[in-house]
Amino acid sequence: DEKSYTELSPKLALTYTPDDDTTYYVSYGHSFNQPTLYKLYSESTSIMANPYLKPETSDTLEIGLKKNLSEKAYMGISLYNTKTQDMLAYAQSPDPNKRWYINIDEAKRMGAEFDFKFKHDDKISSYLNVTMQNAKDDNDKRISSIPKRIVNLGLDYNYDKWSAYIEGQYSSDRLDDGDIGGKLYSEDPFFIANAGVSYKFMKNAVVSLAVRNLFDRDYWQWYKAPGRTWNVGVDFTF
Repeated sequence: DEKSYTELSPKLALTYTPDDDTTYYVSYGHSFNQPTLYKLYSESTSIMANPYLKPETSDTLEIGLKKNLSEKAYMGISLYNTKTQDMLAYAQSPDPNKRWYINIDEAKRMGAEFDFKFKHDDKISSYLNVTMQNAKDDNDKRISSIPKRIVNLGLDYNYDKWSAYIEGQYSSDRLDDGDIGGKLYSEDPFFIANAGVSYKFMKNAVVSLAVRNLFDRDYWQWYKAPGRTWNVGVDFTF
């Protein structure tokens, strides 16, 4: 059947700035996530459709600090608590050979995020972002689809018409209790490196080369994750 969803998603934030380099903040937000056509209607040998899915709604409270440590260094710390109603989750279907998406009555997620940026000179800067989070359903069971740890770190280079970067991405596993990694339908932990370079050869045009999974690491994200991937592009702005 045809479906439509309507939701108001307000956000409110209060900030306190004792000096030019320091900001404290607290924020509240209400978000809305409707089920996709894939989750509602997809049918395959391993997936069962669930046209009765409801949208999930979340309320998030966050407190944090943003701080310029010096002219070159920036740091940010935040703590957040999210409560979700009718969370969309992947689960075993009535057919033992298939899985489907369901609504969890309530889910809670608590987490912390640390962000650090440093400008080494006019050309080179680096960054580090760490997220720690714990998500549980209304039965106090871990929601495995949300990784406990995510880390991003990288180095950026910009000079004249050239720019380049190299970055590392880490995510902990998303395995259910008893699941075995390293095979089809598993959600393995992974650390991959990505790199790229671009050149502005015209006032409004940039050519770029990017490589994902630079060291061709093997891991599974439901299906086998792509190995080393090359992308070449040209961007024009008008």
